Amino acid sequence: MEKQTDKKLDAATPRKRDPVDFIEDVFLGKLSLPMTYWVYGVLGNLVWGIGFRSLDLKLDGDPFALLFTLYVGYSIWVSVGIWRSAGKYQGLQAWAILAKFVVIVGLLQLAVAYFRWLSTYQGL
Repeated sequence: MEKQTDKKLDAATPRKRDPVDFIEDVFLGKLSLPMTYWVYGVLGNLVWGIGFRSLDLKLDGDPFALLFTLYVGYSIWVSVGIWRSAGKYQGLQAWAILAKFVVIVGLLQLAVAYFRWLSTYQGL
């Protein structure tokens, strides 16, 4: 009988979440659409933008290349999360469609910026 009580306590005891769980939750669209879109999409991109501007890096330097590559990874991670969260959204479907549209436009803008940067500063 003690084993059953122990299991109940273990199930009720909050566990510390691994950072990988958080990354996975966003990527798999497990968070709400408003949370994913506004916090990780809008606010996250704002933080990245302020970071890029405040560092004032040369566009052809290694630090910029590293940060830009990390930003591309972040953008893909958030875009997939927004897309999947929109697919699960139970509210007004116009919001889900609009979120997916913004993801497409954002990824197209990112691709253009990335290839423009590659061709201009990396000699491609």
